[in-house]
Amino acid sequence: MSSYSERPALTSDLTGQEFLRWYWLKDELLTFARTLGIRTTGKKDLLTQRITAHLDGRTFTEPSGITKQNTRQLSGTLTHATVIPVGQRCSQVLRTWFTAELGKSFHFDAEMRDFFCNY
Repeated sequence: MSSYSERPALTSDLTGQEFLRWYWLKDELLTFARTLGIRTTGKKDLLTQRITAHLDGRTFTEPSGITKQNTRQLSGTLTHATVIPVGQRCSQVLRTWFTAELGKSFHFDAEMRDFFCNY
């Protein structure tokens, strides 16, 4: 597996495929999108799609009619018996509980975020 130090710089010379190989923070993506002159609105996933299309020279069609689902999100103190509702975001409430249970090194990795997004 490649190390973080091998990650390339965010430049317009990257291909979409190479760009997608690496994990980028949303702040990095926002800065990069601004340098490319593309929209910076929306969630990280949408921003990643726009950048990938731009790097590959493809036209990106913005999704239409995205409506925010009215789903209940967890709040307050969680327990082992707490049921995570469908549509739950990787929130600070969950992060606090997982950190208390698993230790300070806990973070939402890509697999866990995907699980919550597709749950």
